[in-house]
Amino acid sequence: MEETIELVVTPVKKVFYNDESAYGIYGFDVGFEDYGKVRRNPYGNITAKGTMPELELEHKYVAVLKEYKDMKYGHGYIVESIKKEIPTTAEGQREFLKHLTSAKLVDSIFEAYPDADIIQLIHNDEFDISKVKGVGKVTYEKLKKKVEENLELQEALSWLGKYGIKYNMVVKLVREFKSPLILIQQLEDNPYLLTKVKGMGFIKTDSIALQMGVEHDSPHRIRACIVHCIEQENQSGNAYIKKQLLLQEAQGLLQLNRSVISKELMKFLSIEKSPIICIDEEKVSLTKIYKAEEYVADKLTSILYSSKEVANFDVEKFLKLYCKDNKVKLTEEQRTFFHRFAKYNVNFLIGYAGTGKSFMQKILLSMLQELKLKYRLLSPTGKAAKVLTRYTGVQASTIHRALAIHDSEDGQPSPIEEDVILVDESSMCDVYLVQQLLRAMTNPATRIIFIGDDFQLPSVQVGNFLFDCINSGIFPVTKLTQVFRQQEGGVLDVATNIRQQNSFVSSGVEGKVRFGTDMILHAVESAHIEDGYKYYYKRALTDYNPEDIMVLSPTRKGQLGVGEINRQLQEIVNPPNFFKKEHKVSRKDGDVIFRVGDYIMNVKNTYKLEVTPETFVDVFNGDTGKIVDIDKHNKVIIIDFDDCDGVPIKFEDIDKLMHCYGITIHKSQGSGAKVVIMITDKAHTFQINANLLYTGVTRTQERLVLLSQAKTINAGIKKVASMKRNSFLGQLIEERKQLEQSAA
Repeated sequence: MEETIELVVTPVKKVFYNDESAYGIYGFDVGFEDYGKVRRNPYGNITAKGTMPELELEHKYVAVLKEYKDMKYGHGYIVESIKKEIPTTAEGQREFLKHLTSAKLVDSIFEAYPDADIIQLIHNDEFDISKVKGVGKVTYEKLKKKVEENLELQEALSWLGKYGIKYNMVVKLVREFKSPLILIQQLEDNPYLLTKVKGMGFIKTDSIALQMGVEHDSPHRIRACIVHCIEQENQSGNAYIKKQLLLQEAQGLLQLNRSVISKELMKFLSIEKSPIICIDEEKVSLTKIYKAEEYVADKLTSILYSSKEVANFDVEKFLKLYCKDNKVKLTEEQRTFFHRFAKYNVNFLIGYAGTGKSFMQKILLSMLQELKLKYRLLSPTGKAAKVLTRYTGVQASTIHRALAIHDSEDGQPSPIEEDVILVDESSMCDVYLVQQLLRAMTNPATRIIFIGDDFQLPSVQVGNFLFDCINSGIFPVTKLTQVFRQQEGGVLDVATNIRQQNSFVSSGVEGKVRFGTDMILHAVESAHIEDGYKYYYKRALTDYNPEDIMVLSPTRKGQLGVGEINRQLQEIVNPPNFFKKEHKVSRKDGDVIFRVGDYIMNVKNTYKLEVTPETFVDVFNGDTGKIVDIDKHNKVIIIDFDDCDGVPIKFEDIDKLMHCYGITIHKSQGSGAKVVIMITDKAHTFQINANLLYTGVTRTQERLVLLSQAKTINAGIKKVASMKRNSFLGQLIEERKQLEQSAA
C-alpha cells in the first residue's frame, strides 16, 4: 500500500475546481519544516488533486496526501483528506471568523477580547456576550452555531477521510444524519448506517466497515447484506426474494457459512419493534413493501365490495343521446365500460394505442357532469398529466402534486374528497404511489378508475400493480381491443403489428421506407445512426420547437445513449455563446454542461424549493423546463418549469437534472411529442423487445422516424417482456376475496 503523509499546506493557486463533483486541482505551499517530506516542483511548491471542498487561497489546511507519478507532468499528489486548520493566533482567528459573520462583529469581538482564544471561548461556553458592544443574544447564538458546525465538520472530514470517504460524500452524510457529531457517534456503533445515503451501497460500505475493524460475522454486517440482497431484487421490480436464494447471494458476498447467515436472518426477522424485513411462506421482503401491498389489497377490495350502483340514471339512454349529439359510434366493449362504471366503485379500463381510451374519458366526464359528480384527473408524471389535459380539455395533475404530502406538517397526504378519481397511465404506478393515493381518499362513496395499456412497460419501481389487479379475476376490467384508424397504415398500424408480434418490414430492407403519412423507417448501419438522428432533428426544427421533438433511445450509455445524444443535440439547439452563462459538471458518462436556454428535465422529486421568501414549490420527477439563469455566486441554476417560473436548483442537487432533447424509452412512458425520432441499434439487441418498441412508437403524435436495422427490429418483435414479477399483491387480493365470500 502506498504511504500517505500528513502536513500543513497553504493553497496558493486554484488550477481547476468543479462544484458539482467537488473535484479540484490546487498548487500548495508547504512549510519549511515539511520540505523533506515532499517533492516540490520547479516553482517551489506542490500540485495536489482530488475530491475536496473549494479551498480558500492563502489559508492553512491540514492535508493527508498520497504521491503519484504522471508520465507527462511528473510527480504530484492525491488529496486523501483535507480540513481547515483551526487557527490559534489572533490574526488567524480573525480571518476564520470573518468567513462566518460580518467584519464589523468580528472587530467588536476583538475589541472586547484582544488577546484571547475566541474560538475556544465560544466552544467551551466561556464567551461573555455582555462585553461585546452592539451584539444581542440572537446574533451571538447564530455565530456560535456556525463555529460549532465548522469545528464538527472538520472533525467529520478528518475521521471519515481516513477511510477514503471524500468531501462531497461527507457533506451528504452530515445532511442525512443532521449533525457531524451524531454521524460519527452512530457510525462508530454501526458503520453500515452509511448505506442510508445514495452512493454508499453495501459493497463500498462493507469495505470501509472492515477497515474500521468490524468482525466478519458481525450482526450489523450480515443484516446490512440481507437488506442489500432484497433491495437488489426490488430494483428489478420484485417485492420479495425467495429465502434460499437470499441465503445463497448473501453467502457469496459475506464469505460466511450459510448456517451463520440463516441464524442471523431468523433473529432479524424476529425483531418486533419497527421490523425492517418480514417473511411469508419463504418469501423475504422489506416490511414497508409488504405493508404497502397489503394496504392496497385491503383498501381496493373494500371499495369494490362496498359498491353501490349509480341511482336514478339510465346509462344506455345517456350513451344514445351522446352519440347522436356528437355523431359518434361506440363498440360493445366501450358501452360495457360505462355500465360497469355505474355499477362498481372500482374499475380498470385497459386498451392499446388507438382503441379510444382518451375518447372514452371525454364521454365519461360528460356523464359525470350530467350526474353532478365531482371528479379528479390524475397521472403518475407531469408529462402524462399534460397529455391527459390536452385530450380531455380538463386540468389534470400528478398524483404526487395532488397528495401534497411534503406540504403537510404531519407527513399525511392531502385529502382527496371527489366522487370520482381517474388515474391515467396506471401501468406506471408503483405500489407505494397507489398506497398513498388510497390513503388520501376520504369519501367512502368515491369511485376510482385505473386506465392503462397492459402492453406498455411496467413501472420501473417495485411491484406490478396494474398486472396483478387486472389478472386477479376480482376487479371489473374492460379491455378495448378494436384499433381505430389502423387502416391508415402509419404509426398505429405499425404499433399494432409490433404488439401482435407481426413483422412490418422485411429483414433485408435498407434505406428509407414510408409507412402511411406519419412514419419513416430509415434502415442504416450503426455507424450512420448518429448522423441520421442529427439530420432528422435539424429537419424537424424547421417546423417544430425543440420541446415538440423527442429523441428516444433504449439506453443512457454509449455513443447512441441519451447522455451522448443530449450533448450532440445541445450543440445544435443551444450552442455555446460568449453571452450565455453555463455550468460544467462531471458525471460517470462524461462532462455535462448546463447552459442558459437549455431544455431540461427534473428526474427526482424535490420539495419546498424557495422561489420567493413567501413562496415554496415542489418539483416532481418528469417535470420539464428551461434554464433562464445560472447564479454562480449563490450556486444555483434558475429554471422556468412548465408550472412555475424562477425555481432555484442548488448546484449540490444538480444530479437531479438532465437534458431532455433525448430521453430513454422507459422515461418517455406516459408522455408524447409531435415528432419522435427513435433509435434502436443492433448494439441494443439485448434490451429491445416488442413492449419497448411499442412503447416508443406510441409516443408519436404527428411524425415518427425510426432509425434502426430491419433485422434488429424483427429480432425485437419476437421477444415479449415478462410482465410477471414477484409480488404479494395478487395473493393478498385473493385472500381478501375468500374472506369476503366466507363472510357472505
